[in-house]
Amino acid sequence: MHMVVVPASKITNSESYVNALIAYWQSSEFGKWSLAKNTIALVVGVSDNGRRVEWVREKTGMPVGNGTMQQALQDIHNVPFRPESFLGHPKMATGGIAPTYTSGGGLVENIVVFDKTTHFLRACMDCKDKGDHGTAFTYLKSDVSVPHSVKVWEFIISLLGILTVWASLYAFPVFTGLLGLIRGVSDNSSSYPYNPSNRFRRFGDFS
Repeated sequence: MHMVVVPASKITNSESYVNALIAYWQSSEFGKWSLAKNTIALVVGVSDNGRRVEWVREKTGMPVGNGTMQQALQDIHNVPFRPESFLGHPKMATGGIAPTYTSGGGLVENIVVFDKTTHFLRACMDCKDKGDHGTAFTYLKSDVSVPHSVKVWEFIISLLGILTVWASLYAFPVFTGLLGLIRGVSDNSSSYPYNPSNRFRRFGDFS
């Protein structure tokens, strides 16, 4: 999570601000991959005295699946801006086979981690991790759709390409010679049916 705290009174458009901030972080100054797909960028607008949260805006690299979390974070407003109550103080215990986590009661940590209805969902890539569900790149299936007209044109263009290749093979002597050798016919024979000069002469003879 990347969090930026700004005076709310200095920002005229919070959405434009967070979009500009993300664009800057991903600019050539830092590199395209400076923000991972699992990143949550949180911009918090606070009162001039820094004691209260006026608004929260966030962005994440996950394309789908976290709308509930995003809405819950953006609904935070008019609450005290203290680290413990706003961010929280989660704890981890490692005594058992797997680590266990307990909430510190913070608004952000409960929304992002502990609340089962709003917690952050990571879209799996290879779906090989124990906690992954579904198949890889499932979010792309609905986001990238191919219209039927495009599929029809792909078929037509592919068919024309195949016909062009076969017409070229039929026209050039080197390929027709190979075809003759395969069929056991010598291309030196005047009766060679695949000789291009004979074929074109035959096509032009209308007597």
